[in-house]
Amino acid sequence: MRAFLECHQYSANKFRMLRRQCDASSGNIVMRILSKRQLKELVLYSPQHIARLEKAGQFPKRVNLGPCRVGWVEDEVLDWLRQRLDRREAPSRHSS
Repeated sequence: MRAFLECHQYSANKFRMLRRQCDASSGNIVMRILSKRQLKELVLYSPQHIARLEKAGQFPKRVNLGPCRVGWVEDEVLDWLRQRLDRREAPSRHSS
């Protein structure tokens, strides 16, 4: 199992979707999972709208953690938000 967690064995492409970070001292992969409450603080959409976006492939997919618990990978959600910020700052095609 430890071998699976060592970052140097995997290329950046393999984990590009999760953007996992290595803890330099231990070699373990560090990943943070957001709860529904934490997600709502970052993304001001209703749970129903988030579910619609997920189904349409326009929002990061939830991770099933147990029978009654789900979460979202923080880096994926932050990347989604950064994409929206980048679009906001990019010049519009319709601007004069």
